[in-house]
Amino acid sequence: MASEEGVLRLYHNNYDTFNRMKDAIVEKFKADCDMVHTIKSRIKSEDSFANKVRRKIAEQPGMDSEEIYSSVSDILGIRLITVFPIDVISVHNYIRRITHGKSKQYYMIEQIGYCWDPEIKAKLRSLKIKITEKESYYNSIHYVLSTNGEGSHKFEVQVRTLLDEAWSEVDHKLKYKNNPHAGVANHIKVYSSIVSAGLRTLTAIEDITDNLSL
Repeated sequence: MASEEGVLRLYHNNYDTFNRMKDAIVEKFKADCDMVHTIKSRIKSEDSFANKVRRKIAEQPGMDSEEIYSSVSDILGIRLITVFPIDVISVHNYIRRITHGKSKQYYMIEQIGYCWDPEIKAKLRSLKIKITEKESYYNSIHYVLSTNGEGSHKFEVQVRTLLDEAWSEVDHKLKYKNNPHAGVANHIKVYSSIVSAGLRTLTAIEDITDNLSL
């Protein structure tokens, strides 16, 4: 039977390891992914981790402390932000290279594309990425990787554009307030459409500049 204290003990025992992983992974992306505009990283705080553990223990009372701890995949989180939508695909291809074949350095546990736009959904499906749609119109690709298979240290990599990052910040603020006016939902939909139009415009601009350089 899992206990919150037992799971938190594992969190503290592995904290320094996650710190070292964070630094190494950030440096690797900096060195290998010049298409990335901004890299953000964090280790989940003890309070945030404990809240998640309490929910998991309540939802899965039969699991022991090790199993609950292993089920948390985002103790370490890395966010890769690009300017152009096409660069998201380039980052995806890079992540595939370092998790498959001769260049394998990490194990791919899961990849999920959060998306509502039909065009972007079709593109993600062509890359064999599982699609999930959120009511908030959130757009991002999330990868759960590990250092050495299912039982080792997992971490989450999020990949999105600058425009999607701006939307994410808005979404976060609204969740923090937790009681938006009923009319906000309509404005959210309009804002998400503006973001989607912006992404298409950026793609068109890049296509034009690529053709001019030929």
